[in-house]
Amino acid sequence: MQAPADKEVNLKDINWTACFTQIFLRVLLNFLNIAAWILFLSGVAQCQHECNSGTTPLPFPDFFNTLANTGQTTFTAADCVKYFGLTWWSVWLQFITVVIATAFTVQFFARYRALKSIFTTTMYFFIMSTVLLFFIAEKFSNATYITVNKGGYATDWENGTTLVTVGTIMSATLNFIWICWNSYADVPTFPGTAAPPVMEGAEPPSKGDEPTVTATTA
Repeated sequence: MQAPADKEVNLKDINWTACFTQIFLRVLLNFLNIAAWILFLSGVAQCQHECNSGTTPLPFPDFFNTLANTGQTTFTAADCVKYFGLTWWSVWLQFITVVIATAFTVQFFARYRALKSIFTTTMYFFIMSTVLLFFIAEKFSNATYITVNKGGYATDWENGTTLVTVGTIMSATLNFIWICWNSYADVPTFPGTAAPPVMEGAEPPSKGDEPTVTATTA
């Protein structure tokens, strides 16, 4: 099947109730994704700051296992940067994903249908980011549990790990909703604006070429 080519949209053909509902839901989903990313960013920045400042103990049992000299009990800011490297990569991958999703939403409203190239690229970024977010959420939820239940940890560690946990779980959930919502159709469109798909290379029959049926008798 071949996706229909872009064409002028007859505004009378649009189901405006369904159209505005879809606009509202897409804008809301995009807004929530941005808010979740801000929480994610704030939490990681807080944790990075506490680590760089040498605030101990650290709520990450595997922290010293990642250092060059395994077993050491002292660390530097450079060690903190190394440890949180993958987390920062997740932060900016999700940021790129949110930016692409915003561009997708804007052009979707401008053209009344999605550009297939942007749609496909956005799906790939959402899938990649969501997989990484699952890992980060599990890591920081464990850290949050340690800071809350074990005692002896700075309040800023608890605040930072909690923000990351909430931000990553929200982001992963919203990403999953976005993927599910947009994966049921090849290219999403506003109600009433999609032309029917045509077979590759096929041309619709003209009125004079309509088939006729001739009755025969034995």
